[in-house]
Amino acid sequence: GALTELDGAARESGVTLLPEMGMAPGIDLILGRLAVDELDVVHGLRSYGAGLPEPACKGANPIGYKITWTFEGVLKAYMRPARLLRDGKEIAIPAGQIFRPENGHAFEVPGVGAMDAYPNGDALHYIEVFGLGPELREMGRYAMRWPGHNPFWNAMAELGFLDETPRRIGGVDLSPRRFVVEHLAPRLQFEDTERDLVVIRVEAWGLKGGQPRRATYELVDYRDLSTGLFAMNRTVGFTTSIAAQLILSGQVRQPGLLNPARDLSAAAVAEELKKRGMHIDRRVDVS
Repeated sequence: GALTELDGAARESGVTLLPEMGMAPGIDLILGRLAVDELDVVHGLRSYGAGLPEPACKGANPIGYKITWTFEGVLKAYMRPARLLRDGKEIAIPAGQIFRPENGHAFEVPGVGAMDAYPNGDALHYIEVFGLGPELREMGRYAMRWPGHNPFWNAMAELGFLDETPRRIGGVDLSPRRFVVEHLAPRLQFEDTERDLVVIRVEAWGLKGGQPRRATYELVDYRDLSTGLFAMNRTVGFTTSIAAQLILSGQVRQPGLLNPARDLSAAAVAEELKKRGMHIDRRVDVS
């Protein structure tokens, strides 16, 4: 994209560009690097990200969702195409079809509950970023919501409610998506006492010393009611601030367009996240 075009100019000017350093992409790439580094050979890498109302307040409205991110941005992402690798084959999912039953799956987050997972953007882009080889059979990036999300938004997409082309309605030019945003946004706000929940979970599997191995890294964070900061604020904002501080302190000096999974010390970033009250759970199993 546009950032890629800036790489050459940034190198010549000695400027560091470090995008993809928020929640997802961001923390998931750091956890992905930690998981991949547990293995000698990687057969699969899957990442999941969720920004949700916590279980106690998910029943506050019929769709089990409240807004911690720009709702316009959420609905725009709902219409993005997606790419992933499954059984060694590249799969391209056209715009508006990510919620179809054949593209999503149910997923259980231990200690949190069952969720609907759906493909999130272009997972193939990250194969090169992680330096993965021809042994790779699966590569997937997924977002998650509470159960019922996928069929509901699949119906909305199929009915054209997420289209962004303006139409003349009652003498006003309005896109269906803009109507949905304006109509639902006031109904999907958090109360001051309600918390959101962020889940970032990455699983890598393959071989270590010739033996099958699976590494799982997970971060679960909740809104901090003492500061009012949502888990979404914390995971996006603190991560971006860590990136800025790494550059300003001179720990990251390399000019050009960088990627967290390739150009940062994942352990150092994980340590900084822990200092800000985030817990990262590591698990390595013989798979």
